[in-house]
Amino acid sequence: MNIYPNPTHDILNIQLSQPESVQQIDVYTVSGKLVKSEKHITQTVHQINLGTMGRGLYIIRIITDSGIITRKVNKL
Repeated sequence: MNIYPNPTHDILNIQLSQPESVQQIDVYTVSGKLVKSEKHITQTVHQINLGTMGRGLYIIRIITDSGIITRKVNKL
């Protein structure tokens, strides 16, 4: 899995090795507030628009059939 660009201004690309195994992608603030959630991911490269969100650090949680992947993303 590859998440780019990081840091980002607006569009965040999440490149998945097996999109059929991804159930959900959640975006949280560092304080734990859920600010975006997307389900039914079928693309190999999925885009999330962070343009309306404020600057700062966000946590991306990707729920797959084999487990949960967590990454930090810096929004400029």
